[in-house]
Amino acid sequence: MQPMLEFNPAENLMEKEQLDGGWTIVAKVPSQPGSTGGNFSVGYEVEHESGKRAFLKALDFSIALKQPDSTTVLQSLTSAYNYERMVLNECKKRSLDRVVVSIGDGEVPAGDLHTSLPVPYLIFELAEGDIRSRLAETSYYDVAFVLRALHQCAVGIRQLHTASMSHIKI
Repeated sequence: MQPMLEFNPAENLMEKEQLDGGWTIVAKVPSQPGSTGGNFSVGYEVEHESGKRAFLKALDFSIALKQPDSTTVLQSLTSAYNYERMVLNECKKRSLDRVVVSIGDGEVPAGDLHTSLPVPYLIFELAEGDIRSRLAETSYYDVAFVLRALHQCAVGIRQLHTASMSHIKI
């Protein structure tokens, strides 16, 4: 058995049968070299009891326990998670359609040894990949793709500003 500090609860959620809201973890998403995301998190594919598939971002707070000032690092990680969850829920309430919003969120116990260290998670629409992987597939930049991406970013920023999301206080 591994010592607690060597164990990463976010990496071991496959044995979890059911999450809140009718979601079940079905597969771990492999981390691809050069892909975006994955900082302090582990990705999983989940399926809702309705048959809908989605992406689950499981937060890895175990890294905080390996740091010299673990309580400060843990506070920083939990603050970042709570802020992200709050912003995503505000975007959802305001029906922003150019901003990725979460489908759900919660916490799951990480196993018998780690019931005191739950794994918080966010569930998102399932994407086909990430932007870095898409750009790495071609040896040239598709101008139409780049312009569409810039347009979507500009519309999203406009929505955030119009909804006063860029000025929310935590």
